[in-house]
Amino acid sequence: MLTNTGVAKITVKETTKPTVPSTGTYVEVSYLGSYSGSYGPDGALTIARDSGDRVYAIENANGTVRAKFQKQDSSTKHDLTVQIWKNGKAVKYASNSSAYGIVSIQYP
Repeated sequence: MLTNTGVAKITVKETTKPTVPSTGTYVEVSYLGSYSGSYGPDGALTIARDSGDRVYAIENANGTVRAKFQKQDSSTKHDLTVQIWKNGKAVKYASNSSAYGIVSIQYP
């Protein structure tokens, strides 16, 4: 026979949002759950599979930069957001709250 003799302790660790450097080109992806996608300059896309808030550096970002990410779950309560940053400024932004939602952006 199982008995409950106390209260369970749960520790919640808050994560800090990653900082985008002030020089260079980056893609920032934010979603509570898992996502996958690709990012980078035309012809040299990098594949990513992750969760949470992440900042990915884009090397050789001359010309058009693309980012396409998709939620890996059916949640409609949280947005998947994707931003392209250039020299410390957000230059493109999009979000999607749909189940298995896709965000696709490019700059310029």
